Amino acid sequence: QYEAMGDLALLLPGVLEQDLFSKVPPAELWGALAEALCVRRVARMKTTAILRGATVEAADVDPGMEGGGCGRASKSEGDEACQVEPVGEMLLGCNGWVEVIEDGSRLGLDVTRTPIVVGGAAERRRMAACVRGAEVLLDLCPGAGDCVLQFLNSGAAHVHAYARDAYCAVTLMHNLEVNHQTHRCTVHQSLAGVVAACQGRAHRVRVGHGAEIAFGYTVPGGGASIQPARLSTWDVALMCLRREGGVLHVHGMSQHGSGKMDYSNTDSNYNKGFAEHLSSRIAQAVRGSACEAARMWRVNCTGVYVHGAVTARWGEAGTSQSTAMQRDGTCAPTTFEVYTADVRCVRGQQTHSPATASGPSASTEIGSSPSAPHSTALTTATSVNKHIHGHTRERGKISHLHSAAQASSSEAEPIPRMSCATRKVFEECVLPSARPAVLMDVPIGECVRLWGASDYLVAHVEAHCPPHGRLVPIHVSVDKTIDLAGHRKPNTRGNFKFLEEPMGTFLRRLFGMRSSEGGHLQPILMEGEQYYLRSVASPGSKEASHFPTLFPELAEDVILPELNPEGTHHSSVLRISSQGSSLWMHYDTMDNFLVQVVGRKRVVMYPPSAAPFLYVEGSSSRIADVNTVDQEQFPLFQHAHGRMEAVLEPGELVFIPALWFHHVTALDASVAVNTFWRSLPLSEYDPKDIYGNKDLPGATQGIATAARAGQTIARLPQPFRDFYTRKAVMELQTVVDNLSCDA
Repeated sequence: QYEAMGDLALLLPGVLEQDLFSKVPPAELWGALAEALCVRRVARMKTTAILRGATVEAADVDPGMEGGGCGRASKSEGDEACQVEPVGEMLLGCNGWVEVIEDGSRLGLDVTRTPIVVGGAAERRRMAACVRGAEVLLDLCPGAGDCVLQFLNSGAAHVHAYARDAYCAVTLMHNLEVNHQTHRCTVHQSLAGVVAACQGRAHRVRVGHGAEIAFGYTVPGGGASIQPARLSTWDVALMCLRREGGVLHVHGMSQHGSGKMDYSNTDSNYNKGFAEHLSSRIAQAVRGSACEAARMWRVNCTGVYVHGAVTARWGEAGTSQSTAMQRDGTCAPTTFEVYTADVRCVRGQQTHSPATASGPSASTEIGSSPSAPHSTALTTATSVNKHIHGHTRERGKISHLHSAAQASSSEAEPIPRMSCATRKVFEECVLPSARPAVLMDVPIGECVRLWGASDYLVAHVEAHCPPHGRLVPIHVSVDKTIDLAGHRKPNTRGNFKFLEEPMGTFLRRLFGMRSSEGGHLQPILMEGEQYYLRSVASPGSKEASHFPTLFPELAEDVILPELNPEGTHHSSVLRISSQGSSLWMHYDTMDNFLVQVVGRKRVVMYPPSAAPFLYVEGSSSRIADVNTVDQEQFPLFQHAHGRMEAVLEPGELVFIPALWFHHVTALDASVAVNTFWRSLPLSEYDPKDIYGNKDLPGATQGIATAARAGQTIARLPQPFRDFYTRKAVMELQTVVDNLSCDA
């Protein structure tokens, strides 16, 4: 028995350990095996030691922990017991790092340092299929990130992961980066950090080996049951579920041959008696937890799915694996079935999961007798969906939501800053991640030094085209947010006036200077009005803006960034705006650099995955200001995760990847230059796209086709409408995933 992982074969514990094979020289044995299996390296999973009575502090977490003799100790943060999880030992070859592709995701891990459960791919797919797009998930046992990536690929809004030690954290972050998912997953290295970020917010929590082991059966022989490895982790899992409840995916082990589980039902791997047992035990654990909200929940174990096995020995703390004794006095290892139990926690009312071929669900109400009768009932997709998403459009039902602006702002991640003076550095260190970055030390000429003096800038412009400079198109508004995209309330007029004005006069207005004749410049609309200029080739032109051609008198002071790949340049834009002004949040379909020359700008960005929660119309969000969001009008905004922020200083530029939503506010009177460039072949873009924000023709066509399909399905009666809507979405995702893998 083995699992192929690239060019490495990972043997299960006990394989080829018989005396017969000990007589064969190791190099000859493993070399022959590698040749037979068509691999270059061979490793074998070590036998897992389950210890009782040990206390592991954070600093003690290390492979080969004393008392275990193998594996990696689960970080317990002072709990009363620990479990050493299985890892591999190299038999042929020295390097245990492997990279595999699972369902389109690249997964890298070191088999000698990363906990492994063989045979879990099908179970990961099953759990991921349960995820709804608006859900926030917490994974308390992410390992290398195999389940995390499955959740993200299934459309989860955001995943929080608890990496118990530094190596697991590094491995997980590596896998997120190579799969371009770092913006959708937050990695925590302390339980306190998990609680601070997730308390009361997770729709479902995956609780891994250790915290869940309290729910295993008593070992035959009348001894005590397996003790929990991390009680604190269990409490955190309950604290992080929403107050309305949610779903726990509880991973556990049950001793093979104990007579407690019937594995004959191989089609569903479901056992009613074990489900009832788990419901009772979990209900007791919930009742005694530190989470007050959980005591109002009703617990339903909706299914148990066996998906692997782990070989383990019993041992007391301080004993070596070789002397660990079984309950019957032997040293023989024991096989534990690895299972996942789906546990639904619902607040304040009786709910049941649908009866299936697997059998009826088991339900235990917190505060009631574990022996209370269990009943089954069908639950409509609509009611389950309402519990999962935790919000409704009825005014009286959304008052419990947190302030969207406060929640989003408190989670903002700083946009990373780095020195990036050359194209090589950008292409190797920034571009592959497709994530925003503030770049410093980029050569941009003398513009920062010269334009910082407003007198120079005005005089330079007016001297080139006397008496007041060339005519430029400007937007004038009495509002701080200038709505260029037409997202105002219905039947209301635009909030700006569009006109042309000499460049010199415009700059004098912007900087609060007097006219060239020495008089006071009268406001166009009213005092305190806001100004915004975005250069265009000419009013009504179908050509893209090219800053050096439009403003040669200014271009002589500027070196446009030469970081993007050669031959990809699309356009360059001059942007000038009043202090305090901002534009509606939007995305572009081309990568671009925003070069800040005069003044400061605050940049707020959201990843493409946040689109379902940003109320998108066209390429813009209907949300005017991401810092003051009306939570009744935009209730889904609270689920928009991955927010990043930075304040650009003169001389700095920010890389804005395609499809990232951005909201920019001028903290001072601001002058900036924006350069757009293509990351796809020219044929992929709309030839009429002069602003770099038109959706790709292929995407536009596909969305239109999907809309027509939706109109057809909408004619069906319920519950067929909901059923076939979900089926169509899954089919679309499957087609896209398969084509992506083939590519």
